[in-house]
Amino acid sequence: MANKGPGLTEESDFSRLGQMSHLSFAEYLERRRPSYTQESLVLEKLKQHSAFRSAGSSEDIETYLNDQGAPLGVRDAAWAAWTGYQAAKRKRASRP
Repeated sequence: MANKGPGLTEESDFSRLGQMSHLSFAEYLERRRPSYTQESLVLEKLKQHSAFRSAGSSEDIETYLNDQGAPLGVRDAAWAAWTGYQAAKRKRASRP
């Protein structure tokens, strides 16, 4: 299994991203493989919240974090996931 991008480890997972007309944040989160780091463990808990998974903008992420009174470690994990999602979308969009 070669690592193909942020949180994407299977070639088939990465290929499926290119076949999708739209990659949602929830879909991106589902494809992330846990790395068993502290950040990854926090992200696994965040993924259980539909309000987090359904975020469609950085403002949605910020609103969710503020509404939850999220501490710094949770905020770091959330923003790392959002940044990875944006990178995956850009990479997918740049493919022919």
